[in-house]
Amino acid sequence: MKDKKINFVDIMIVGIILAVLIFVILRDGDNSVENIKTIQYTVRIKDVRHYTVDALNKQINNSFADVYDSETNTLIGKILSVNEMPFVNYESNLEYELIPMEVPDRYVVDITIETQGREKENIFIDAAGTEIYVGANIEWYTKWVQIYSSQVIDIEVL
Repeated sequence: MKDKKINFVDIMIVGIILAVLIFVILRDGDNSVENIKTIQYTVRIKDVRHYTVDALNKQINNSFADVYDSETNTLIGKILSVNEMPFVNYESNLEYELIPMEVPDRYVVDITIETQGREKENIFIDAAGTEIYVGANIEWYTKWVQIYSSQVIDIEVL
């Protein structure tokens, strides 16, 4: 049998494979079970009809609906509470002063969602892989309602 020589291409292929393996291990190394935490976050939806509020309040067996990610259809978590407030719009009068006025049949809704997730540097990642941080806009749905824009206003790690 002839003497086999190791050439430059062989060394490069082995180096690339090792680099990819190290990258994958370092990137996904913190996905262990002990890093999974229960996260409760509150989202706010503005200017919705009472029909949407009723759909968010629907319960089965004294439990609110499950929440799913709109893009991946992955289970995010469960709704814990729904709080509604009247929607207030500001109108100017003849003196150019802004006056708060309640809009009939329009509401602002705060929804608290519980999920399992991980904490990264300055953000949280929920069970569906969505980044959660105060100010983030999230699309999600339940069995009865599709929410196209909700803003995260509070996050709590339990």
